[in-house]
Amino acid sequence: MTFAEACDRVLRFCRVMNRRDVLIHSSKEFDTHWFITYGVPSLEYRARIFQYVTIIVEKQTGDVYYAPSRSRHPIDFADFPANRQQFTRVTIQDMDDLEKEASDRLDSTDDST
Repeated sequence: MTFAEACDRVLRFCRVMNRRDVLIHSSKEFDTHWFITYGVPSLEYRARIFQYVTIIVEKQTGDVYYAPSRSRHPIDFADFPANRQQFTRVTIQDMDDLEKEASDRLDSTDDST
């Protein structure tokens, strides 16, 4: 997987999770994965970044990993390869399924009007 494909994977994940206007902010490359950080613009002032979120993309599989929004203990991203259970894994098939579910919901909403 190339870095551009990894960025596309993060943007696709954001769309699936209903985060539309994100911007890739930074990245850090490792042997097996990338940390890709995106910014979420403020609703009030679009030029200001409201929040930054780091997503991990595995190079070999293209799987996306994200940290929980809340945790009792700080999440150590540097522990990722050895401690994957801290993160939620989303496969390509998972994203396909989520996109299909969203599409089906839209279709059923359109049918009821």
